[in-house]
Amino acid sequence: RAVGTPRTEVWDERISGLEIRVDGNMATAWMNYGFFLDGRFSHCGVNAFQLFRDANGWGIIQITDTRRQQPCDEWI
Repeated sequence: RAVGTPRTEVWDERISGLEIRVDGNMATAWMNYGFFLDGRFSHCGVNAFQLFRDANGWGIIQITDTRRQQPCDEWI
């Protein structure tokens, strides 16, 4: 609901340290992120995506993330 709802604020999620691991039809994408709301730092954490490849290509089957406000030195 949060992502699909129209907003007046600018949501800006910046990623770094992307690491992708693949074994056959399964993959994991792991990355650090910093989230900014209307240009102001809000929070940071890690995103972890689980992907699976079938006849239609790669698709996301799970998303997990952490959230914290400190330490986030690389983003502020």
